[in-house]
This record gives sequence, structure tokens and C-alpha cells, in this order.
Amino acid sequence: MPVVLHQFTVAVGGVMNPGYLEALELARQCATHAHTQALPGAGIAHGSCWAALATVPNPGAGFPLGNAVAGGAALPYGVVFGNSRFSIVGAFAVVPGAPAVGFSGHAERNALVVAGGNGLVPYGLVAPNAGDWVMYVQLHPCVHCLPWLQGVGGGGLLNPFAGLIAGAQNLHVWYRWAHNPLGCAAKDTWNGLPLATKLAQINTW
Repeated sequence: MPVVLHQFTVAVGGVMNPGYLEALELARQCATHAHTQALPGAGIAHGSCWAALATVPNPGAGFPLGNAVAGGAALPYGVVFGNSRFSIVGAFAVVPGAPAVGFSGHAERNALVVAGGNGLVPYGLVAPNAGDWVMYVQLHPCVHCLPWLQGVGGGGLLNPFAGLIAGAQNLHVWYRWAHNPLGCAAKDTWNGLPLATKLAQINTW
């Protein structure tokens, strides 16, 4: 299962790239969720990195369809969040699907670990990219997370979907900022903007 990276940029866009619309909605979901979760002060602040994975809903187990941020229409998938500070948050609040050994400091890893820990599977896109998976993370995956996402290393907690790598699906990972000092600073500044401003900017990605 190759990991295919896509960057949201105003100049490049990406409307024709697989998972674009889903990733755009996942970015909105992250911004909205962060607005409610970063305020209480349980370890999540503007310096945190957010990620979200589209999953097959399981309403019977308490994981329903998601709802679009704009308008509230039901989405065909659920949304599982990950944050780089879950290892801190876990000491203050119960995170469903949390591994016994604790979380890592990587948002994209934690999103996949939470999904797997709750028995959820990634949502498959429809044709022409049928079966492909999609997730959003604010920063380009680091040099350790890329092999981890591909199931071939990276250390730390096991990728719960590593066994499916030999399948035909692709994992489309959409991100906004480069994983370097400038990108991290831009992400931190952006996280501190009002929610309405962030949602308006996401619509231009």
C-alpha cells in the first residue's frame, strides 16, 4: 500500500488529486475539533500537530457518520482524530482505543492507532480511486513517520494497518506545511487564528 503525499497549497491546489475533497473536510474537522479541545488546557495548545483519518462508520459501537463542518450534512465516513500531544492528554482524560503503553508524539500515528484500537478501518474512496484511503495531517510526515505509515519501520507503536500494506489500496496523506522550522512556525501561528478565519482559509487550499 504505497503512501502518496499531497500538499495543500494555494498555488498548486489539488482538486484533481485523489482524496482532495475528503482531505479538505478532514482539515475542517481538525480545525473545529481543535477549537473545542485546545481551550481547556489539558496539554493541547497551538504548538500541537493535528491529524484526522476517514474511517468506515460503526454506529453500533458508538462511531457514527461524521457531519460536514459547513451545513452539517452527513458524511459517508467517520472521522478519527490524532494529536501529537496525546501522550500528555492520556494522563488527564480517557482516549478510546488508547494503547496500554501510551501514545507517541506523532499526530498521524496516533490517529491510526486510535482507529485500530477501536476496531475501525479506513474509509475507501469511490471510483476512480476505489479502495484508496485518505488522511490529513498538518505537517509533512517526518522521516520516521513515513516508513511507519508504510508499515516498514519507524519504531514505536505498531501500525495497526501494517498487515494490509500488501493490498491494492493507497494511503493518500494530505498535509499543509513542510516539516521544518518555517513550516512548524507557520502551523503554530495558524493554529492560533480564530476558527472562522481558519475555515475560510481552508476553503482556499
